Amino acid sequence: MCGYHGLVYNGSGICVDNPGEKPNHSYRVRSYPVIERQQFIWVWTGNPELADENLIIDFPYHDDFSFHYTRYDIAANFMFMIDNLMDLTHLGYVHGSTIGGDRSGHNEAELTTTPTKNGAHFLRWMMDALPPPSFIKAADLKGTVDRWSDFEYIAPASVLQWGGVLPSGCGAKENRHQQGGLSLRLFHHATPQTEDTFHYFFSVAIEGLDKGSSASKGLYEDILEAFLEDKLFIESQQEAVAIAPNRPLMMREHDQAVAYSRRAIHRLQDAELKAAAE
Repeated sequence: MCGYHGLVYNGSGICVDNPGEKPNHSYRVRSYPVIERQQFIWVWTGNPELADENLIIDFPYHDDFSFHYTRYDIAANFMFMIDNLMDLTHLGYVHGSTIGGDRSGHNEAELTTTPTKNGAHFLRWMMDALPPPSFIKAADLKGTVDRWSDFEYIAPASVLQWGGVLPSGCGAKENRHQQGGLSLRLFHHATPQTEDTFHYFFSVAIEGLDKGSSASKGLYEDILEAFLEDKLFIESQQEAVAIAPNRPLMMREHDQAVAYSRRAIHRLQDAELKAAAE
């Protein structure tokens, strides 16, 4: 409904109610293909003929788990958020008091990184490690743990995360679905607003716990704090790039997943340019 004069439009953008006058189907607004699935609203803003719901990411955990969710507006190019998520060596430096914990464990983690058809995937293990403060509070952990971080970037702008811990020596690598630890599912999505701003949507759930539980709420509050810390660094990166926009971004050895992710978005951009030129 138009808040100015009360005209009502249907999902195709056609005016179906014109208060005080006869309906006039020539009054139209632009409409977009929309799919509601797994507690997401997916909007296709490009050519409607190219909308393909098979491209929508499958994330069944939104239907299975009890999730917290929110949005941050960030003044940076959206790919800086993808970079942040696809290299976790910053955790011990930026989030030491919450989800990060011990610095050395992050720098020495076992890391397996692979390119995928539409992005990149990495699996990261910190074996016999000290759990971070947020995990200790959420799961009342005692002693060291085997911690995993399983991340997949799906171009153009989504990251699926499965993270967790189990007591050291219980065979976490062989079976991450055991009781006695902590298992988290997060969905990250960056919707570009402009070249240098984006909306960061994310959801968080602890497997098996209601979002109203004290453990779930406490961990979520720590994650909100941590992601605000990320926001500060990401926006600082954008400011630095604006000072010298022609300087190339430098990659470290830990940035292999970042490099694969950047290649994936470049492939999509190249394909779009090629299609536009035909």
